[in-house]
Amino acid sequence: MGHKIIRTIFVLHFEDGSALDGATVKVRSVSMRKLLEIMRLAETLHSLGDRATEDVDALFTALAEQLVSWDLEEEEGTPIPCSVEGMYSLEFDLVLSIVFAWIEGVQSTPGPLGPSSKDGSRSEQPPIPMESLAPSPALL
Repeated sequence: MGHKIIRTIFVLHFEDGSALDGATVKVRSVSMRKLLEIMRLAETLHSLGDRATEDVDALFTALAEQLVSWDLEEEEGTPIPCSVEGMYSLEFDLVLSIVFAWIEGVQSTPGPLGPSSKDGSRSEQPPIPMESLAPSPALL
């Protein structure tokens, strides 16, 4: 039995004062291959070439497939489903904010591991004396 790889879940962060400031959006990580595909699709958004509509749809669908949860609501307080349909009900700029926060999260390196051990002092005991071993009789 091999080692199971558990996909990372990212809690996305948004700029202060943005429409999504304070929202909680959780999205799973993706494989390296999928990340490269998503980054290529995101680049299309900047150039808006001939295939822009297809690429935008593919990018938004890729994101929607990785959604874990969110706390987004309509103005009147109705929860927006955390699904492909729910994502497509959002304004374009909001979805782009989620896409780029997700890409940034997936590309980022993990933070520091935390404080190092405070118990790393040297032992008070003197070192154990070491001496050469006698040659092995099998080698003689």
